[in-house]
Amino acid sequence: MTAPAERMKMMRQRRRARGLRELRLVVADARSRVVQRRVSVVVCQLTSELAEAPDFRVTIEPKPENGLRLKSQVMADKPVTVRRDRIGQKIGRLGNQDMARLGIALAFVFGLAG
Repeated sequence: MTAPAERMKMMRQRRRARGLRELRLVVADARSRVVQRRVSVVVCQLTSELAEAPDFRVTIEPKPENGLRLKSQVMADKPVTVRRDRIGQKIGRLGNQDMARLGIALAFVFGLAG
């Protein structure tokens, strides 16, 4: 591996050790070829270090369909844009209720609520 690739791998391992994962947030239609060709996507990290911030953090209970092993929070207050080729394998999918709560949190973070 090249030095930058090795550094990225180590950074991902440190994030995983802290309970952080990236989550794809907004995709108009993931099956669309136009969307699939985009170079970057917006993601929010997940953490198992829970914080009392209900407006910014969406708490997710572990379920087989979402792939989580621990109660976690989506950090809607920290969205980042990443290159699509930096995204690893899919671990699961949020249910409709969790996605709705995440949408509300993102609207609040971006100043689009109310």
